[in-house]
Amino acid sequence: MNNNNYKYSHLVIGGTFDRLHKGHQAFICKAFTLAQTIVIGLVKNNFNKQKQLEEIIQSYTDRYLLLKQFLETSGYSKRYEIVPINDIYGTTLTDKRLEAILVTPETQFNAAVINKIRLKNKLPVLKIETIPLIKSDDNKIICSQRIRIGEINRNGKIYGRIFKNKLKLPDNLREELRKPIGKIINNSQQLTVNSEQLCGNKSLLIISVGDIVSQELEKQKIIPAIKIIDLRTQRQPICRDVINHISTMKKIINPPGFICPRAVQAVHKAISKYYQTKISQIVVIKGEEDLLALPAILLVPLGAIVIYGQKDIGAVVVEVTEEIKQKISNIINQFTMLK
Repeated sequence: MNNNNYKYSHLVIGGTFDRLHKGHQAFICKAFTLAQTIVIGLVKNNFNKQKQLEEIIQSYTDRYLLLKQFLETSGYSKRYEIVPINDIYGTTLTDKRLEAILVTPETQFNAAVINKIRLKNKLPVLKIETIPLIKSDDNKIICSQRIRIGEINRNGKIYGRIFKNKLKLPDNLREELRKPIGKIINNSQQLTVNSEQLCGNKSLLIISVGDIVSQELEKQKIIPAIKIIDLRTQRQPICRDVINHISTMKKIINPPGFICPRAVQAVHKAISKYYQTKISQIVVIKGEEDLLALPAILLVPLGAIVIYGQKDIGAVVVEVTEEIKQKISNIINQFTMLK
């Protein structure tokens, strides 16, 4: 025990700390209860190649700055060192000051490997301290991957949970939803420019909501991963050849002014199936698909694009971010929940 009544003088932790979340914060704060000084190994981006949606993992610089901001605002100034690491070892095999390592049940094995090598290097083994992982609303682990795929927010709140009940759009929200959520495209020239940008990113997930928007995208050689359509435009049937092409598909009931659980489930299933097969999916709605742009935004991964039609305006392109998801979540929480 050192002079400051901490269990250890120097303790090491490590991680990517992408989109610093509630679990990360609990892990870091636990470390500071155990030792006077914490050495934090921050994973560089070239070590993240095997992670799901690694292309949208925050840059090392962004993660470093957010981590430092959290440490400073939490009162840990002058009690930490942040070091870049390219593997599971970091400085643990050479730093003679280290007395302990804090891990989760998922990374206990790494700590054992580190100690084995330290013994070979004639360094004292590190005391292994373990902290349980923090869980989200569904009792599953909060992790950065679940945030990247759009499933939860940084506090472990599940975006899709609200759709368990049928939701009705209240009259006082109609004006709010007439305001475009993203960038407006109101002519074919703008669509062409945006199409070229979208085509340049082959890994981008694109969801189109609306028959005309879906058709216009395909004219620009962009095939959305998921199309949500109702075979009507402004509540009138669209051209016969389009109807004949997909008239045999199962239609999901979703009346105008509502968001129904089965419709949301169909969208979620289509997203999952696309990732499994890489084959474009179509969700055909009987009723009206307009409001399904909202659950689509909440269900897709960060970085995805949702394009929907807005009457008398054109198309609206929404790049899905954590901020956009929170905005949509706040709007949907104002819907009337029906049993």
